[in-house]
Amino acid sequence: ARDQLRSTKTKNPQLLATGTARTICNSNRKAAIYTHAALSVEGESDALLSQALQNETYRAVIAQQELQKVLIVDPHDICVRLFQKAFETLLPNVQVSGVTSSEQAMRLLETQSFDIILVEERLQAFHNHQPSETGSHLIRTLKSIQAQDHILWIGVSAHLKCDQSSLEASGVDLCWGKPPPRMSVDLRNKLLRTILVKRGQAEFAKELFGEGEL
Repeated sequence: ARDQLRSTKTKNPQLLATGTARTICNSNRKAAIYTHAALSVEGESDALLSQALQNETYRAVIAQQELQKVLIVDPHDICVRLFQKAFETLLPNVQVSGVTSSEQAMRLLETQSFDIILVEERLQAFHNHQPSETGSHLIRTLKSIQAQDHILWIGVSAHLKCDQSSLEASGVDLCWGKPPPRMSVDLRNKLLRTILVKRGQAEFAKELFGEGEL
């Protein structure tokens, strides 16, 4: 996305690529028209800015800034690797961590924060088949420990028809089956829009994507 940004001549000369997944204004006098810190302009019309925002290059820049760290919780190593590869394809600069148990996830979250947490519903594979050790149970536990509103939660199951209601009841934002959906620009935009809204930036998401694009 960075190379694409460098090679793209935008219609808005006030927004410059910094090489750090952020954009800055090329003038000392800048007025933040939108709440997102990465976007600031001087004297540009709303229509021109809106046109620039809806360019995929800018969406990729914002995605790099908002979706930096992903945690995968799945009892099967092969599935952890599958989802890791999928996210690295979708978000080239993302940092992906993978664990195979709820205990490992709890310990990791004591010292790290994540933008996306993906949890398999059937975690009991490595948990002595205890019925309480499910992905939805883990999600509820994590949410009760501390505020997790800034995180995008994805529930996953190879038996989604059976498990979707449990995952949705736990408060996930999205439900995926196995294998995961195709990694595409549309999916990246869906993740980005969802997390922007969760983080209180609904108006910015509307400017970035329009009313009915996703």
